[in-house]
Amino acid sequence: MTTTLKRSLPIVLSVLIFFVVVDPWGASDGTGPDGYDEVSAVCPRSVWDSMRPVHKDMIRGIVRQAVEQRRPVVAACWEADPQNQEIVDAFNAAITLGASLNPEFQQTNRWSTVATPGITSAQGSPVVLTYSFVPDGTFIPSGTGEPAGNSNLFAWLNGIYGSPTIWQQIFADEFARYAAVANITYVFEPNDDGVDLFSASGQLGVRGDVRIAAKTIDGNSNVLAYNFFPNNGDMVLDSADGFFSNTSNNSRRLRNVVAHEHGHGLGFLHVCPSNGTKLMEPFISTGFLGPQHDDILNAERHYGDVNEPNDTVSQATDLGTLGAGTQSVTGVSIDDNSDTDWYKFTTTTTLSAQVTLQPVGFTYLQGPQTGSCNGGSTFDSSSIQDMSVDILDGSGNVVLGGAASQPAGSSEVIPTTPLGSAPGTFYVRVNPGSANSVQLYNLTLTLTPFTPPPFDITFPQGRPQSVPADQDFDLDILTVSNGGQPDPSQAQLFTSVDGGPFQASPLLDLGGGAFRATLPATSCLGSLDYYIEITPLGSATPVRAPFSAPAATYHADVVGNLVNVFQDDFNANMGWTVSNSAGLTAGAWQRGVPVGGGDRGDPAQDFDGSGSCYLTENVDGNSDVDGGSTTLTSPVIDLSTYPDAVISWAFWYSNDFGANPNQDVFVTEITNDGVNWVNVETYNGNAGAWLERSLRVSDFFATSAQIQVRFTASDPPPNGSVVEAGIDAFSVDACPNGGLGVCGAGIVGFFQGGPYDVLFVNGSAGGSLRRVATSGPGGYTVEMMDVPGLYTAMPFAIYGTVGVPGPNESFLINPFVGSMCFTPCAANPMDPNLFTLTNNVGPDPCGELVPSTPTPWQLNVPGLAFPYTITLQPVVVALGGTFIWVGNGVIIDYTP
Repeated sequence: MTTTLKRSLPIVLSVLIFFVVVDPWGASDGTGPDGYDEVSAVCPRSVWDSMRPVHKDMIRGIVRQAVEQRRPVVAACWEADPQNQEIVDAFNAAITLGASLNPEFQQTNRWSTVATPGITSAQGSPVVLTYSFVPDGTFIPSGTGEPAGNSNLFAWLNGIYGSPTIWQQIFADEFARYAAVANITYVFEPNDDGVDLFSASGQLGVRGDVRIAAKTIDGNSNVLAYNFFPNNGDMVLDSADGFFSNTSNNSRRLRNVVAHEHGHGLGFLHVCPSNGTKLMEPFISTGFLGPQHDDILNAERHYGDVNEPNDTVSQATDLGTLGAGTQSVTGVSIDDNSDTDWYKFTTTTTLSAQVTLQPVGFTYLQGPQTGSCNGGSTFDSSSIQDMSVDILDGSGNVVLGGAASQPAGSSEVIPTTPLGSAPGTFYVRVNPGSANSVQLYNLTLTLTPFTPPPFDITFPQGRPQSVPADQDFDLDILTVSNGGQPDPSQAQLFTSVDGGPFQASPLLDLGGGAFRATLPATSCLGSLDYYIEITPLGSATPVRAPFSAPAATYHADVVGNLVNVFQDDFNANMGWTVSNSAGLTAGAWQRGVPVGGGDRGDPAQDFDGSGSCYLTENVDGNSDVDGGSTTLTSPVIDLSTYPDAVISWAFWYSNDFGANPNQDVFVTEITNDGVNWVNVETYNGNAGAWLERSLRVSDFFATSAQIQVRFTASDPPPNGSVVEAGIDAFSVDACPNGGLGVCGAGIVGFFQGGPYDVLFVNGSAGGSLRRVATSGPGGYTVEMMDVPGLYTAMPFAIYGTVGVPGPNESFLINPFVGSMCFTPCAANPMDPNLFTLTNNVGPDPCGELVPSTPTPWQLNVPGLAFPYTITLQPVVVALGGTFIWVGNGVIIDYTP
């Protein structure tokens, strides 16, 4: 795979040079008497007959590699000569068999194997490239059909510049231009063992990844240079061409030829139209120097910006210790929809921050190479990603402020936000949109002085990252005076369970500016968001923690002692099934130890180290998904006796080369009835690594005896790209069976999912939290509707936690049918404040729990003289009536 640079004839334009990419392996035996059958799909017979032999060899090689390797192999452009137009068209048709037809930047594979250890092949990740200059006499095989020969690089360029010190600096300068815009580190390798060019990979202390040579290619015309695509970046210059003898404009000719050719060595294809605005145009202009906007997109897409890796809080780019003023970050990018950029800064005084995220780009014509290279598609590089931005506290977990309201192409601005009343370390996080593409941006951070509040709200024992399931959690709070004092009667905790509305509860005053908040008991696998609000004495303006609440809140995950229900490392057959579409010709799911070596988009090894995983056709070579789809479906998993579960797995997906790369997707779905499948994720990224995912079953529907997950990889015609996928480390962990003491808020109904509200209090649904606050002497009405769809309605129990002074006698609740009442007996011996709703007040009201009337039903609850909380709870029983478990319910808070 080489890219050849040719000079145009003076009659066209003396500053123009043009490029041809050809098969570096030269001619080979074709099918048919003269090899035409091999190219008949792209080249008319009359055009074939008019070609020179070298052109026939070239186009056959291009077609062969494009078909066999299913990835971009060549990028060709010819002199603008009408007599050659049909030949040019044939070459372009051959090239597009394997070329990307991106509407954006034009690129093929990036570097994945280099001499420096520790470099990954993941798209958007940094690379270290060594380069060396081959000694004179190094053998250069034919790269473009020209005669082979020995390199005379040193003798030739010494004759022009006088010494290697001068001309080697030109190469270093052009490499440095790429290093300034993308995370490519260039290391000069002073050694080169002189082994034949194109024949050996880079090796530290022996030879570079990129080897530079020169010889006669075709003399003083046409071809100026050619270059191989990764993972071979070798460059050959035509030492017999007088074009390079012109060193005017600081050797602009040599510089732009080197930069352009090395662009191919980085994995860049030609781009059209040829209008003198882009380095990778087939016709190079000397009106600029080095990579331009479109070329920078290309570079940062492949190798990330200069700050990568800064994808996590621990890798955050350090902006330093800052005072009041403005700090800017320019020329950086989000390289795909999985890239997140983190920045950190430290303050020494109390400050507020304003953050502006500005997408960078403009509208221009851009497209793959065509014969005439005079057109393209309108492309707006400013609106590729719909990004958002956050500013976070020193933990990297609490969002102090954010901005995500503007459309793609518009700046997002976080308005001036106090960072708190103490200096410290803070973070800015730039988040991607959904597009699997690169977006350049500038980031501006403006810091201004901030006056502290009357007191600070602190947490002397720290804040929990997680809290135990199904039990309250006490959180100690201490106010530290900045000149003011808190009003204990105006101190509140606000909590939100699983994203529901915030509910207020008073803080317990411990005296001396100390308080205690009680985070409510929440179901296993739930989540809590909360903030504190305390009003100073003599003021109407409350102080909050976090300071910008409720826009920013604290968060705690709810954890329980999960029960492992199913686990598979794929070293044994656990009952997975594979189904393929009718058109699939290759790439069906197979279980085994990876054998492909990782050199064609496939993983080189499994995820968990056990050895085996599921892969799309686990054979070496061209075995990716082709012609349709292949689906891997889990065995049926019985979660009917568990209130909730988390399913986790690792997956691999690659679709970033071949014809039309980045056009296919990897789909994950889940079902709880074996018939209706719900989309979990549609992924089209290219991480070049195993990724981990997990889901909570109750986010999609209630648990059942028929839970299954399936994974589908596809490459329907005519896409023809390389699609490789893998699955490993599949696990199902469930919340333990609950009891009447489990008072968590959650979904209502058995086999009934989150989208449905079936409980109404005074005619109003409780919302996603399923928690309703009501008050007043008139009481309230509770209605339970039929659960819609295919889900089965189940009977409900009611129990309550009653506040001080507590009931000393039962009180009647009048249902739609019959009568029920609260009775003063414990539903849970461990908590005497829990009371059951029974069907009678008979001799044994505390006996075995009796299900209430199935839905639909209605309760008319009278107004009472004391506050209480009741929970409507779905009761699950076996067919014989034996109690199994109580699921999550709906909480009703009542105050007189």
